[in-house]
Amino acid sequence: MGDMFAEESRDLLVQVQLTPQTPAEKMDLVEFRMRYVNVLQSTMEKASTTVTVARPVAVTNDNVVDESVVAQKLRVTAVEAIEAAQQQAKKGNLREGRQALQSVITSVMQDMASFGAPAKAQAAHLLADLNECTANMQTQTTYQTRGHGRMQQKIQSHWMQRQNNIEVKEESLDMECAAGTFGSDNEDDDEESGDVEESDDVDIGDLFAQRSAAPAPRARMARSSAAPPAPPAPGGYSRIGNTVQMKMMKKAFKVANK
Repeated sequence: MGDMFAEESRDLLVQVQLTPQTPAEKMDLVEFRMRYVNVLQSTMEKASTTVTVARPVAVTNDNVVDESVVAQKLRVTAVEAIEAAQQQAKKGNLREGRQALQSVITSVMQDMASFGAPAKAQAAHLLADLNECTANMQTQTTYQTRGHGRMQQKIQSHWMQRQNNIEVKEESLDMECAAGTFGSDNEDDDEESGDVEESDDVDIGDLFAQRSAAPAPRARMARSSAAPPAPPAPGGYSRIGNTVQMKMMKKAFKVANK
């Protein structure tokens, strides 16, 4: 299962085939045992639980489906499809990779049509990730520059059931720059404390190099007067970046496009 953070939960799918049995109100089905490290006590702990199932003479609601189980099955199927698509991409077969993803997209859309609100929201998130993976496999250039990393991110996120999306959208940068909220004191405090979130689209090292070269605002002169700003990183890193970076720099810090 790997590591788990506080407040996290993880769903494990188990497929069990039942054999004919004498009718019973409750029958032990599966026993789960787990060993884990108690970080607070620095000890190894054990836990176990037993799953039971009723074995009536006749089943009256055999067509009732548990939405949560179906949602988890879709999650596992989707991750396996993304992994299969990546294997095809390594061979240069982007079309076959997209077909593998499209097959799962169709299944998700069919199942989510009958879901309630909670399961439908989860399926919609899964569907959005599958569509993004498909879009990132349109060309070899797109896959190599963006798709491979994003698909690895999706695989980890859905296997571990842990949010790890650290991408910065160009649209959000435009909105923050237009509203004058980009580079506010709160964000500066985060940067100074080391709480900086990196992304696929924005090179944080380049960001710091550009900000070091830009003149400091008057309100912050007193805070920065103790030590001169660091020079741009060696090797010309301040000039490395894509269109999004340059647009962000020009809007937020008024850096000339040289």
